[in-house]
Amino acid sequence: MKLFKFSFPNSAFSALSEAERVFFLRLAHIHNDLRHITHLLRRESNGLAARPAEEAVQQILLHQNGFATRLWNGTLVEAWKVIAGSWFNLQVDPSNPKGPKIPGGSGLTTTLAADLDDNGRKAAQDTLQFFTGRNVPYIIRNKFAFHHDEQRIQDALPALNGSTEPSFVTGERSANIFYQFAEAVRHDALIAAGEGSDFSSSSEKLYDQLGRAHILITSFCEVVLCALATKCDLTSTHFESNAVTDLTTVQPIFFSDEEAIKEHLKQKGLI
Repeated sequence: MKLFKFSFPNSAFSALSEAERVFFLRLAHIHNDLRHITHLLRRESNGLAARPAEEAVQQILLHQNGFATRLWNGTLVEAWKVIAGSWFNLQVDPSNPKGPKIPGGSGLTTTLAADLDDNGRKAAQDTLQFFTGRNVPYIIRNKFAFHHDEQRIQDALPALNGSTEPSFVTGERSANIFYQFAEAVRHDALIAAGEGSDFSSSSEKLYDQLGRAHILITSFCEVVLCALATKCDLTSTHFESNAVTDLTTVQPIFFSDEEAIKEHLKQKGLI
């Protein structure tokens, strides 16, 4: 696969203002993180599409997909906080996106907006409009991204309605312990988090909204990163790489080979 490497001298990067350099780096971090999250989501989506028959595998997929989704939400909200503060000169309360916007940050829109084309300026305004209204990333992030919210889980207890016996699985060692009964509850709680908002509580509608938020953030990152990079005397080369994965076929990890782990630990002298 042919890839391109763009480089720029440290002197050109240093010629940017400190606020521009820091924003450049923060947007690059965001874009890198969202790139990998899409890989995780694609992998789990492929697993779900295969419709595995084993109940334990179904629940592992539910967990892995939910984990990637919660990480996705948290990253999108943190990304918006970076853009709100550094680009729009706003400080926002993640728990109250419709609350008052307090001036704060460097307000780079005043110095960099002229470097964007019409599509770039539209990307900035669309992102502002989306994230200053009620939206799925805030709803999920505030209760699920890195949280184990007691009330939400309590409300979802009916998911264990007695139709299936609660269970968990393990191998001969601890590497494959998985508490499958717990995931149906968390999944119901996550989907139900949108109830009473502007969104259906269906999984499909939920992911449609997350996809829109993702496109807005990545589009904004790309236009601003390009604008900043072009100030840095770019040069390019190309190279070939065989480290390529087909995202349409890559599959999730379900259970670990315990004998292989045991052998590896023996070779390391750890057991």
